Amino acid sequence: MDKQKEAARAAEDRRRRMAQWAAEYAAAVGPMEERIRQLKERLAEARGEESIRLERRIELLQYEIGDLRKIAAWIEGEG
Repeated sequence: MDKQKEAARAAEDRRRRMAQWAAEYAAAVGPMEERIRQLKERLAEARGEESIRLERRIELLQYEIGDLRKIAAWIEGEG
C-alpha cells in the first residue's frame, strides 16, 4: 500500500510541476506580445535598414511565441 501511495504522490507532484511549467511558458507570451506591439510602433516610423531589422525582430518574436505556445500545450497534454 505504501508503494501505491508513493507512486500516486509522485504522479501528483509530476502533474503539479508540469502545470507550473506550462503556466510559466504561457506567461512568457504576454511580455513578448507587448514587445511586438512596441516594435510595430517603431516600424511605422522606421526607414531603410532599420525597418528591415525591426521586421526581422518582429518575425522572430512571433516564431518564439508560437514555439512557447506549442511547448505549453505539449506540457499540458503530458500532465
